[in-house]
Amino acid sequence: MKIIALPFAGGSSISYQSLKQYFTQPYPVEVLEYSGRGYRAGAPLLTSMQAVVDDLFPVLLQKISADDDYILYGHSMGALVGLLLCRQLHAQGEALPKRLIVSGKAGPAARHTRNVILHTVSKETFWDEVFSIGGTPQELSESRDFREYFEPILRADFQAVETFCYEASTPLPIPIQVLYGDSEGLDVAVIEKWQEESLLPISHRALPGNHFFIFNNAQTVASLIETGAML
Repeated sequence: MKIIALPFAGGSSISYQSLKQYFTQPYPVEVLEYSGRGYRAGAPLLTSMQAVVDDLFPVLLQKISADDDYILYGHSMGALVGLLLCRQLHAQGEALPKRLIVSGKAGPAARHTRNVILHTVSKETFWDEVFSIGGTPQELSESRDFREYFEPILRADFQAVETFCYEASTPLPIPIQVLYGDSEGLDVAVIEKWQEESLLPISHRALPGNHFFIFNNAQTVASLIETGAML
């Protein structure tokens, strides 16, 4: 079994280090790198979900094969990227993951949005909103240079998510597990909208915390990804 993960907005290939240490089996864990950050810092930033998916799809194909069991996991922006990659895999007859696991994201059909469109606001408002979401490294609050580096990356990712227009598609023939924080403002109704993306019954579970609950519950999240048990 292989675990392939997709970062949240502003994330990179090292975003899930805190989860990796809790897997009990030596699974290969690969985090795909979005264009314009990490080891792909020289590549252009992408500002649409379709561009992000088109960029990652050939990379994903190189990491899977028809006889390769794998799980696809994504948090927040990564959850949406994961769904769209699965749709493209299904449309082209490629091997689907055994499970799609998503966290920190309402079902896309719910069209759940923030009150503030982050990619267009002023710098001051932008960082106030980003810090209010949580999950930001301490270096960002302490260093203007770090903020100057990460702001274009975050704005590009937010633009991709905020300008995405949902279109219904053929439900996937794979199970979808949904995790969310009990204080991140997502109610069960928008979480259950993920059911529209799968032919099989979805499962969902709330864990303590805000949008970045995955870091406060790293061991539990790793166990749920690994075992698929939601009880």
